[in-house]
Amino acid sequence: MPLYILSNIPSMRAQRHLGVQQRGLNTTLERLASGKRINTAKDDPAGLLLSTRLGKSVTAWTSGSNSLNMGLDLIATADSFLTILVEDLERLYQLASDAMNGLLSNGERSLLNEEYSRILPEMQRLALNTKFLDQTLLAGGMTVSIRVGEGAGNNVTIMIGALTYGGGALAISNTSITSQGAASAALQALSNAFSSIGQVIAEIGAQGNAFTKSVDAQNALVENLSAAKGRIMNADLAVETTNLTNQQIVVQSGISALVQANSAQTLALALLGGGF
Repeated sequence: MPLYILSNIPSMRAQRHLGVQQRGLNTTLERLASGKRINTAKDDPAGLLLSTRLGKSVTAWTSGSNSLNMGLDLIATADSFLTILVEDLERLYQLASDAMNGLLSNGERSLLNEEYSRILPEMQRLALNTKFLDQTLLAGGMTVSIRVGEGAGNNVTIMIGALTYGGGALAISNTSITSQGAASAALQALSNAFSSIGQVIAEIGAQGNAFTKSVDAQNALVENLSAAKGRIMNADLAVETTNLTNQQIVVQSGISALVQANSAQTLALALLGGGF
């Protein structure tokens, strides 16, 4: 075979192949260290673009689920206060029914009215001060729109009907049970209040059920989007450890080949030495 001093082509080839294998080994080590298959844009430009878009969707739908859960918390807050108001209405209704008893005197009805008249302002206080993040829920009602997902159209509206304590939906603030006639009027007003508050409870209950299902659906969507992103971005440790073993062997073989290629020039020098 020819022996050259100025050009060692086998060595150059060995260096080139060794550089390629060393670069692959470095990439594998980086993937194992980071846990990601794509660490820089050059690793997979198309995959990185798709992963970025999926990541945006995951962020948007996760934020939407959080907003829906906050909406459910708002509904739960209103529902808990409505439950208390219903309990108060039931007690008022019982007192008014007792006051309708013809065997009672107006003096005895006045004693029943003591408790009746103390419950009324407490109900007013609850209706006026039921708030969620400084938003009044029951007195005057409320309507609020929240963003729940990706895209301009992904909004839901939470609506809570008004429970005006005085002359509105409840209209019981001026009632009393000091006489049979007053008790009869109170029973009618309380019956109307039951209907009004029952309508509000039914409305928020329906919204709560719908939002709960929406949260479940969005959580499933986020799960699937995250899985799709993970398949693109995450390193498969089984594959990478196999690659690591193969690349380490090839790099070691390349180093040995480079040593052998570099030693070829020493043979030429030995020939020169032998000629002299």
